[in-house]
Amino acid sequence: MAVSVNRYDSNIIAFNYLLAASWHPKSRQRQQQQQQQQQDDLEDAKANAERTLRWKQKLRAAHPGRVDAGEDAFFHVSTPSRVALGVADGVGGWSEMGVDPALFSWALMNNAENIARLTDTMPLATDDDCLDAGAPANLNTTADATSSVLATAAEHVKSDGAKTDALAAGGERRILDAQSILDGAYTELVQSGTVEAGSSTACILSLCKLTGTLRASNLGDSAFMLIRDNQCIYESPSQQHFWNCPYQLTVLPPRLRQPQQQQPTGVKAAATAAATATRGAVKKPAKYVQDLPKDAVQTTHQLQDGDVIVLATDGFWDNVFAKEAIELVDQELGDVIREQQQQAYTRQQQEAEIEMKMAAATTTTTTTTSIMTKTTTTTTTTTTTDMVMTADEILARVRALSKRLTNTARRFSLDPKRMTPFSQGARHIQCGGKVDDITVIVTLVRSTRPRSS
Repeated sequence: MAVSVNRYDSNIIAFNYLLAASWHPKSRQRQQQQQQQQQDDLEDAKANAERTLRWKQKLRAAHPGRVDAGEDAFFHVSTPSRVALGVADGVGGWSEMGVDPALFSWALMNNAENIARLTDTMPLATDDDCLDAGAPANLNTTADATSSVLATAAEHVKSDGAKTDALAAGGERRILDAQSILDGAYTELVQSGTVEAGSSTACILSLCKLTGTLRASNLGDSAFMLIRDNQCIYESPSQQHFWNCPYQLTVLPPRLRQPQQQQPTGVKAAATAAATATRGAVKKPAKYVQDLPKDAVQTTHQLQDGDVIVLATDGFWDNVFAKEAIELVDQELGDVIREQQQQAYTRQQQEAEIEMKMAAATTTTTTTTSIMTKTTTTTTTTTTTDMVMTADEILARVRALSKRLTNTARRFSLDPKRMTPFSQGARHIQCGGKVDDITVIVTLVRSTRPRSS
C-alpha cells in the first residue's frame, strides 16, 4: 500500500508495505440465542436490538469496506507518511449481560482509523521530527490532548466529505504514533457515548514509510510477530490478569459506573480472580477489569527489506505456535522474499559500479562521459527487464498467506486431539484448540535501503 503526495517523492519514501487481511468469525448462533433468551426478560430488549442494528448499518455505510469479523475488528489505512493498522477482540462475556461484544471492538477500530487518517493531513506547525520515526517531542499524548487532536482533525473535513489538502497548501502535519492512536480511539469512544458497555483488547502498529520504523502498542492477548530471514525477531507478549482474562479497555454499563470510579485500574489477579469479568463470563460482582491505554506494551523496531509482520487476534495465537506460523510464512513467501533480496543486492552492486565509473569519468574527456551515460541507461533497462514478479503478483501471494494462516488456525481450533498454545497454557485442558473469531493481517516490507547485517 503506497500513497503518493506532492510533499514526498520516490527518493524520500524508502519503505513500502504490501498488506492483506483475512478473517473467520466463529458461529454466533448459540451465543445470540442465549443473549436473546436473557433479553426477553428486559422491557427494552426490542429497543436495544434496533439500536444495535442501526449502529452497525451506520458504521458500514460510513466504511463500505467494513466486514463482519464476529467480535473481532480491524483497520488498516495508508497515509502520505505511513501505514497504520490494528486489531481488536471484543470480550465475549458481555453477551451474558445483553451486550453485543462486537460493538466495542468495532467502534474502537473505527475511531483508530479516523485518527490515523485525519492526523496525517493536519495543517499544524510542528517540529520536523514529525516526519521521523516517532511522534514530535512537543506532542502531548494524554487522553484529553489526543481527543482534542481528533476534534481538530475533524474540523478540516469539508461538508462534502473531502479532506483539506494541507500538504498542497504547504502545511505541516502532526503524526500520531501507535500509542497515541490507541489513546485517542479509546478516549473518543468513552466521551462520545457510542457504546454503552463492553470491553476489548487492542494491538495497533504504525509503520513509517520514510524511516522503516515500526511503533507498536499492544494491550491484551492480541499480538504481532516480526519475522526476518525465517526467524522470529520479536513476538509481543500476552498481557493477562489471570488465565483467559486479558488486559482490556472497558466501558461499564451506566448503572455500574458510579461505584467503579474509585476502583483501581489494571486489577491484579490475586485480588480479583473470583470477581472479575473474563472472556468466558462477565459476572456481577463489584469489580471489573478496567485497564487503560497507558497499560499497553509499547515497542519500537527498525524494519528491513523482506521482513514479514503477522498481526492477529488471540483466535490465531491460541491455536498456532510461533514456529508453525514461521513455517507457513516461508512456504508462501520464502521464494518471493529471496528473489526480492537478490534483486536488491544486484541493484546495489550495479549502482556501486556506476558510481565508480562516474567518479572515474570526471577525470576523462567529455567523450568518455557520453559513453558512460549510455552504459548507465543500458544497465537500468536490464534491471527492469530482470524483475520476475510485479507488485500485484506479490500482493496476491501476501493475500494467499493471510488466508492460509486464518484457515490453518480455524482447522487447528476444531481438532480436539491437537496440542495448541491454548491447551498448553490451561491446567485443566489436556489438548485441543479454542474456537474463536480469527483475524490475521500480514504485511510484507519492501525497501530500497540496503539491509543491515
